[in-house]
Parts: sequence; C-alpha cells; structure tokens
Amino acid sequence: MTRLRNAHSREIAASAGVVGEILDTVGSDHDRLWAADIWQAEPVVFDRPLGVGATGGHGSIRYSVVKYERGRRVVFEFTPGSGLSGTHGFELEELGPDRSRLTHVLDAEPSLWMRPLVPILIGWHDAMVETAFDRAELGATGSLERPTRIPLWLRIVNRAEIAIARALGKVPPRVAARRMSGS
Repeated sequence: MTRLRNAHSREIAASAGVVGEILDTVGSDHDRLWAADIWQAEPVVFDRPLGVGATGGHGSIRYSVVKYERGRRVVFEFTPGSGLSGTHGFELEELGPDRSRLTHVLDAEPSLWMRPLVPILIGWHDAMVETAFDRAELGATGSLERPTRIPLWLRIVNRAEIAIARALGKVPPRVAARRMSGS
C-alpha cells in the first residue's frame, strides 16, 4: 500500500492565542487561514461552523471534522469515496509567550485510481498548506518572513482551474485577487 505521511510546520513569532484565533476561522465566511485569493476555485467550505461533525472540504477533496479543540487543533477525516482514506489537520503548539508552532499533518491512503495522481497532489497540497501558514504568520505578526514560492507548473494549473470554475459559474467573473506568490 502507498501510505501518504506528510507534515509541515512553521514557527510564528506570535502567541498561540493569537494564531489560534486565525486557525478557528478556517472554512468560515471570514477565513483568515486559507489563501482563498490564490486557491479561488477551491475555497474551504463547511456545512456549519467549525466543530466536530461539520462536513465540507475544498474542491473535490471532501472531509469532515472529527476532532476540534478551539484555538489549538482541528482534525479532518476524508469522506469515503473521495480518493483518500485517513486524516489531515492542523495543530498549534505554544513555544513561549510570543512564539508558537503551527503544524499540518496528512496521514492517508490513496485509492487505487488516486495513486497515479499522488506526485501532483502532494505538490499541490504542500503549496496549499504553506500558503495557509503564510496567512497565519501574516495575520498574527503583520509581516511575512519568507513568502511561499508556488512552482510554475502549479501556477499554470491553478489558473486553468480558476478559468474552468469561472466558466462554469462556480467563481465570480473577476475576483480582485493578488497575484500568486512567485508569479
């Protein structure tokens, strides 16, 4: 079997309380964690406020909240039939009064039909997680030490996905969005 184990962490020069407030907005109308200006065709959306039992996801990746500790941790379980079986989520650790670590862990088994896509999906996943970390760092500190550089291939794929979603009426005709990092 091809188990996916992928972890990302970023230390942020802000208290866990400040970063936790940002984490708690994921999937809300006022989401400050997910880089919806970049991933316009794949916003995180849930059927209710963030909490155990909320279902949704981003794009075709569907999941539900199975663990939630306000300001500290949210764990999602992939919906059966979504191509992945397992979990992913964010955890926040306090390192000091003005320092915290935000971690995202993916632990999943891809379905047979999903396996050929794994190299592409992991690259895409990595960029999405790192841009979420960018939003957390910028929102908590007001600055960004090292912005995520999105690979050219992914900028092209993302622009095509946005154009298709726009043509299907799933994205407004023109969203005022900043250019993707690295463009």
